[in-house]
Amino acid sequence: MFFLDPSLLDAVQTAHEATSQAVALTGGLPTATNPFPAGPNWGIFGPMFDAWWKKLFGGAWAIAFIIAGFNLIVGLVAVGKNDEDNPHQTAAGKKKAKWAALSLVGLAGLAVILGFLLSLAPGEG
Repeated sequence: MFFLDPSLLDAVQTAHEATSQAVALTGGLPTATNPFPAGPNWGIFGPMFDAWWKKLFGGAWAIAFIIAGFNLIVGLVAVGKNDEDNPHQTAAGKKKAKWAALSLVGLAGLAVILGFLLSLAPGEG
């Protein structure tokens, strides 16, 4: 059976009484205002994707990430499954895993690459 120390019970009771007195003196519990004026955006990609072309591009980018990740897993499994007896399948698995990893890096850096290319374009300013 679990027994509590009487001094611990006294400390909890004292803290409870002090909190009750503070609430009574201030007229109630303090409240906070909502720092977010609007409710959450429950759209598929969030508030940044408000136009159809943004949703299309974001969806295609997400699907490309999923495909590249799947191909990376398949390539790594192919490398791990093969042994020294079949060097051609091992090389094919390494090649597939390498291309999948490079495509993931390219997809992750796509925003930076496009930003750089757009900064090279002549424009106003």
